[in-house]
Amino acid sequence: MPFAEIDAELCIATLGVIPPAPDPCAAAQHARAPMVTFDADSIASVALRELGREIEELAPSAAPADRAEAGALAASQVNQRVSSNMTRAGVR
Repeated sequence: MPFAEIDAELCIATLGVIPPAPDPCAAAQHARAPMVTFDADSIASVALRELGREIEELAPSAAPADRAEAGALAASQVNQRVSSNMTRAGVR
């Protein structure tokens, strides 16, 4: 399903879609490893990494050392970078 259809159905902008992957998820959980490293080539793992990149692009940029010192992002910092057509509920 194209993102435009998903956006229209949900009435909010989407950053990405993670397909269901119960078997790789259960196997990674059993191995006590993140799914994105346990089964890096699975469709869900690829989608999770792509979503992470999308979120990283929305987050205020900072040097790695600055990130450690700054701690968690304030909600206002993230909201400043969200596109004007995305509602507050669209940021999860």
